Amino acid sequence: MLVPAFRSYYASRVRKYVEVGIQFGLLDTEQSVYRNPEEYRLSMWNEPELDRAARCACMWGPAIGRYVVEKGVFTEDQISVTGCPRFDYYAEPLAKVYGEKVGPSLPGSPPYILFNTNFTIGNYSDNTLDRMVENMSRNYGYPREQILEWHRVQQEAIASMLDLARKLATDFPAITIVIRPHPQEKEEPYLEGAAGFPNILVRKEGSVTPWVQRALAVVQRSCSTAIEAVMAGVPALSPSWIPTTHEYPLPEAMSVSLPSYEAFREAVRAIVAGRFQPAKEIATRIEGLTAEWLHASDGQAHERVADAVFGSLGPLDTVDVKACRRLLYGLHNESAWTLRGFANRVRHALHFPHRWSFRGLRTVAEVPRDPHFGAPQVEKLLRAIESVQNGHGSPALAVRDANDGGGYLTPKFHGRSIVMEAP
Repeated sequence: MLVPAFRSYYASRVRKYVEVGIQFGLLDTEQSVYRNPEEYRLSMWNEPELDRAARCACMWGPAIGRYVVEKGVFTEDQISVTGCPRFDYYAEPLAKVYGEKVGPSLPGSPPYILFNTNFTIGNYSDNTLDRMVENMSRNYGYPREQILEWHRVQQEAIASMLDLARKLATDFPAITIVIRPHPQEKEEPYLEGAAGFPNILVRKEGSVTPWVQRALAVVQRSCSTAIEAVMAGVPALSPSWIPTTHEYPLPEAMSVSLPSYEAFREAVRAIVAGRFQPAKEIATRIEGLTAEWLHASDGQAHERVADAVFGSLGPLDTVDVKACRRLLYGLHNESAWTLRGFANRVRHALHFPHRWSFRGLRTVAEVPRDPHFGAPQVEKLLRAIESVQNGHGSPALAVRDANDGGGYLTPKFHGRSIVMEAP
């Protein structure tokens, strides 16, 4: 099991992995997008026994890899410097997968500038403001006043981003402005801000990769999509007058920083005319930063991750399936003398689905949460990868929903996992 971050809210789940014998490792989602290595280390859980239990830890680049070893988080044997696999779609041959074969596009394929926002504290979609503040305070230890101030600043930033989009839409009527909110942001503020401007569109669907690859430019403030834009050969622009609560050095250093709307407008004018050239020092800076923080932009990170995982695996027959089933039914944390605990034990003993409702005499369906994808989307992506001839010569994989064919501990469990296997 590869965990996307070693943060406090994952710790209880990972302890269950250890308890039942499931091997796990770290494949971080935003590892190098921090202000410094210490900030990254402090974002991790304070669970040394879980750190030691990890079979592998895939590092985006040597800078973070060296630091976590120096601080005793991991040993050198656990660390593999791999790069980030999702960036492989910006290098050949995988660049064609999203660039040509998969992903959303706009009707008529108009030229567009992509605005990527990451104002989740000011515009959180998954919870109320009070609940978000409570969760952040509990998980990260931030004081309530600090979180509320971040909320205020990010709301100001949203208003400023919308003002920038409207000005560009007015000054460049032949160009479409695509605003792509962060997956954990609400769309409503952007839809309201775009009202009355036919060349401003708000789009949230699909992977960000095709949106980046097909854009004239990517506009962001301290967002990892600046890194992706650079890897795709697309200018990354940072409107530095727009406030941000967390200014991250790596994406900002890879962006062209523009201090005013007038400077921004001239940069866009040059991009549209095909004469935009970033300063030479930016290219030199990007090369050095890539080596230290991202390892390489060679399209091979996924292979290095696979090598790290397979090279770190222990015996594969150590999983206690009975214990896994008990965890599924919640028997590890519910007393048998509570109503819930008794009901769980009855479901377990009678092999009822773990979400079986005795009151309704049916299985209560779990509502899928975004981002969610199913077997058809995975198969489409897999066939596109196969079509670009990635050099392995391996047989075509079959794709199925894990609910089909006994992919779970109990056939009555309805999950959302996808199975890929050689036919």
